[in-house]
Amino acid sequence: MTGAEGALGHAADGTILKPEFRYNQFGATIGGPLIKNKLFFFADYQGLRDLNAGSTGAQLLTQRMRTGDFGQLCTDLGGTFDNAGNCSGGSGIQLNDPTKGNAVVPFNNFANTGSTAGTVANNLFTQFGKYYPLPQIYSVAAGDNYFYNSGTSINTDQGDFRLDYNMSDKDRVFLRYSQGHLRNPAFSGCLFCAAGSALGADQPMKNAVINWTHAFSGTLLNEARLGFNAVQFNQNVTQTAFLGDVGQQLGINNANFESPGLLLIGPIPSVNGGDADLGNGNLFQVFHTTQGQFNDNLSITHGHQSIKTGFQFIRQRQDYDYAGNNGGLGNIPIGADSGSGLSDF
Repeated sequence: MTGAEGALGHAADGTILKPEFRYNQFGATIGGPLIKNKLFFFADYQGLRDLNAGSTGAQLLTQRMRTGDFGQLCTDLGGTFDNAGNCSGGSGIQLNDPTKGNAVVPFNNFANTGSTAGTVANNLFTQFGKYYPLPQIYSVAAGDNYFYNSGTSINTDQGDFRLDYNMSDKDRVFLRYSQGHLRNPAFSGCLFCAAGSALGADQPMKNAVINWTHAFSGTLLNEARLGFNAVQFNQNVTQTAFLGDVGQQLGINNANFESPGLLLIGPIPSVNGGDADLGNGNLFQVFHTTQGQFNDNLSITHGHQSIKTGFQFIRQRQDYDYAGNNGGLGNIPIGADSGSGLSDF
């Protein structure tokens, strides 16, 4: 298997490769005295590399369709053409050309009406053809005709460092700092296909605390603690974001007004339930939470009685950027015409 085949999830002959699974967890610890009976340290690290992939399918335009010949929308679905090029029978689809007064497209071949592929389609098939390959199955009768592996990885790195200091018989101090980073990138064997796609996430974390315990006497003990915690969840890019303003490069005006990459294009209706969508819907979610905290506890022992009192101060800041789920999803019918979204290019 070549590197290219592994990335696409299929071999050169179209055979679907076994979905890849890798799980590696590793780490190390170290610790000991820095000053005998006075100062001690401890450090640890743990990493995780978890890759999961699965097979999924998409409906891509065949070579004939890319030249403007959509006759397969009739014949692959059990229909036949008469001598005039009209499709009938089975579930065959007859195309009409809205740019020619909604005239029938003979044999579903736009060359017969003088229509040509649009700018977006030409750029998709040429300039960005490597991201939109030819299907492995020549027909559209079964719906999806291109199969590949897609999935996500979970990559985490976390470390902790702690110092313990015995200042005196009455005073002890410890401090700890922790830092972690979870990266959850998504990958796909068909970069422009929406089927099986997922949005990755990036989640850094920092945490620190310093604690001082002071014994005023054998019956009076005070513990003061100061700490902070910062956690982020960032889900604000699609798996095509690294291509920059690719939507505009394809020829879609203002396609990257909000974010880079190829945002979702949904041909409706698809054929026999195939997933012909391109790009990804950008589910923009950013949640940042930062918290500072101070605690002080006073413990009093009197005979057989014990009293503990104190206070706690917390300041939490939440920086969220989330549009919410309010809104409508669906289709707005604007006419009684039938056809295929695949031919709209």
